Amino acid sequence: MLGFPKQIDNHDTDDENTPRPWGRITCGGSIANTEAIWAARNLKFYPLSLFKAIAHSRSLEFVRDTFEISLCSGENKLLKNCSTWELLNLRPETILEIPYRLEKYFDITANTLTNIMKPFLVQTVGIHALESEFGITEKPAQFIAGATKHYSLPKGCALAGVGSDNLIDIPVDISARMDISALDRHLNSCLERQQPVYAVIAIMGSTDHGGVDPLAEICDLRKSYQLRGMSFVIHADAAWGGYFASLLRQPTDFRPFMPDHAGSDQFVPERSLSDYVTRQFLALSLVDSVTVDPHKSGYVPYPAGGLCYRDGRMRYQLTWFNPSGHGSADPEMSLSVFGMEGSKSGAAAAAVWLSNITIGLHKDGYGMLLSNAMFGALKMYSHLATMDMDSDLLQVIPLVMLPAEKENATHEVVLAQKRELIHHIRDKPNEDITRDDLQFASSFGSDLSTNSFACNFWVGGQLNADIAEANYLNQRIYERLSITKVDDDIEKRPLIIMLTEVNQNAYGICAKQLKRRLGLVGEENLKILVNCVMSPFPTTSDFTKTIAMEFRGVAEDVIQKYSLHRNTVTPARFYFMMQGTDQVHLVLLPSFHMENHRRQLVLACELSSAGLYQYRAARAQEAKQPLVLYNRHHMTLEELLKGGFEADVILGLPQKSTPIASNIIVTSLKVVKNHRLNSRFLDKAPPLSIFYLYGTPEQMHIEHALLCSENVQLTSEQVTLELIGRDAICSEELSNGLVVVFRDMHEQNFLPVLPPRTPSSFRPGRTHRVFVYRDLTDANAAGRDVFGRLISSEPIGTGNLTLGDMTFADSTLINLDPWRVQDDGYTGGPKQRPHQLAKENYGAVHEMHRKSDRRTEWENLVDTVEADYFGSFGDPILFDHEFLWVSKS
Repeated sequence: MLGFPKQIDNHDTDDENTPRPWGRITCGGSIANTEAIWAARNLKFYPLSLFKAIAHSRSLEFVRDTFEISLCSGENKLLKNCSTWELLNLRPETILEIPYRLEKYFDITANTLTNIMKPFLVQTVGIHALESEFGITEKPAQFIAGATKHYSLPKGCALAGVGSDNLIDIPVDISARMDISALDRHLNSCLERQQPVYAVIAIMGSTDHGGVDPLAEICDLRKSYQLRGMSFVIHADAAWGGYFASLLRQPTDFRPFMPDHAGSDQFVPERSLSDYVTRQFLALSLVDSVTVDPHKSGYVPYPAGGLCYRDGRMRYQLTWFNPSGHGSADPEMSLSVFGMEGSKSGAAAAAVWLSNITIGLHKDGYGMLLSNAMFGALKMYSHLATMDMDSDLLQVIPLVMLPAEKENATHEVVLAQKRELIHHIRDKPNEDITRDDLQFASSFGSDLSTNSFACNFWVGGQLNADIAEANYLNQRIYERLSITKVDDDIEKRPLIIMLTEVNQNAYGICAKQLKRRLGLVGEENLKILVNCVMSPFPTTSDFTKTIAMEFRGVAEDVIQKYSLHRNTVTPARFYFMMQGTDQVHLVLLPSFHMENHRRQLVLACELSSAGLYQYRAARAQEAKQPLVLYNRHHMTLEELLKGGFEADVILGLPQKSTPIASNIIVTSLKVVKNHRLNSRFLDKAPPLSIFYLYGTPEQMHIEHALLCSENVQLTSEQVTLELIGRDAICSEELSNGLVVVFRDMHEQNFLPVLPPRTPSSFRPGRTHRVFVYRDLTDANAAGRDVFGRLISSEPIGTGNLTLGDMTFADSTLINLDPWRVQDDGYTGGPKQRPHQLAKENYGAVHEMHRKSDRRTEWENLVDTVEADYFGSFGDPILFDHEFLWVSKS
């Protein structure tokens, strides 16, 4: 099926010793990939080990002046005269031929050579010893793979002692395939630097996208680089795509009668591999090793992976003793000596053998099943690519472009092509689809049978441009159409989809183009959905249409239930932390999860005389507790900023409590800081913590600059600043706001904080060393510009800042998604629940955080937060419905 020859032509062997392909069943593709990495590593170092053995072993002394080796450029040379670079770049077949040549021409048996070589092998001395001796520690050998690689590859590099840093990612093109030009540039750089390459790994059907790397071109590159003096192994990770090679093979044995469903609603057209994919799968015959998982596209139950070598002698790189040392036993029966696994069940091997023999590794066996599945994927692609034509809420964009999109055609041309796709494939019954229809669709869809796509939504007549909100939508759709919890009911799932992430750094132009087509702006990673078709029958009786409509219904329901509410500006109530008794400042309590409150806002204002008197009296009595002001009448934030408003003041965080001051008139609003918190206005966490400093020379306050999401709000009233070598800050500087950098608070170390944790160094009375800068960013500009501007400027002062008595820290409310509270029916149950809900919003939960997941520790943390930050003014979790920012409309 893979195209390996039954025996490998080699001019230097006779028929009896002609090497043949070999493979074995593993427990999965991860083990197969790891063994392939292991074998490639050992193969690369074998010539160095032989060089040492010939130089230092008396048993090989007699071959020192006569044993020649063929360099990858074709030149023959005495091995003892070869340079390290030449030894590291022998062709794989040349290395595998060495033991046979030593036996044939020098009568050194396999057992003898094994014993001689053992003290010098990388298996014995390790990588570092050989790298140090041969001077390659500064430029260690690399594995190379595309950005769509499976996670087992860096894991395998770690296990092999190579290190995941020495697995180099090659960028992908717009179709999520390895960019062959980028690979060529990297290989050329390795050649110029004389940095060896263990192997180039081609992904033959990525698990996330079904994309097939340009293997044929990779093989051509190896030929050209071998002529230039550099060689490497080629491994094909065909764990998912391997069985699709059966579409290229003709049956050679008896086949049972297959019923013909042509003309009936049970007929499923067969889709052939595209010309591009066909060329790549034919090139499998040229690679050195292939991972194939029967438990994926081979329809065999878990666990059944597989590793195949083009030259079966490559397996001896992994054995710990000579396979001929088994006496009369057949060495092939002791498969455990050729890999990582020892004792194992034979059930998987039996299942694979039975399935392969029964179904057939040819176009009328597995090929027929998989070609029908590919047609099912094409049918689903036609629904996904045209779904936004039938919806005024939902936009669906497949990762794989339409042919017209690849040509940068106009919107009208793309729309016309979508109509053609509807006519030829989407809305045409299977029995009416002709060869012309299939020929038209041959350039549509993914390489195999996986559709990756992302959704976006329209709000207020505008397409959402915020990546975080698109990610939220796709995450919510995934949760509705997957099984992620023990109590999820599969009977309520009309279909099952997967979720993955397109990393901006790894996917490069592919990620940029996908986000552009979705109408999204920013550099954040993008969550996308994955639909994989394996059944050969989903297109019969309009089943695919039913599935597509079910998906659309779920997606539109998620948009209406969540996305529109999260991203629509409505009149609302806004809560402000009050600071200062001479010049009153208001600090908005923000939320990353509601458009109304996605704002870091600091205001200076004036209060009516009666209200100011009540506020000052409360502050004098409750110096360590937050006082919170809110607008009495619902309004938008923009309306609030335009003029005065009526407000009430409460003691502590918002609850259903009686105001301590009512009917206060707030006037003379002046914006100190007004930064939007949408993802496109944010950046990565800065290395050091940045705060805004404002107020008056007598009463200064600080507010943590929210430059990234998954953040923490830190506020302190009436801080003390002692500058070194300059006068105190003047009122004019403070009125416009300054920037303070805490030199001893490393933000990248504590962000993202996992709710309810907050930085332990932010406590009342704590002193920090600081730099003070002028804020060169406009008060209404994007917050992401703050740190970049600081780098290019000089501080206006340095000194020590001591936090005031009223110090507020929160990582729960700012990150809490009120819709998850609503969905979970939260009515004030266990204290830990809102913290857990806030925690679940985080894109990644680090292993170090999981240690705090135990219930007792969460309760202790909540108690600590209450005692340290909220004093006696009540449970900070049991807020009223309005504080969760659920619009009353």
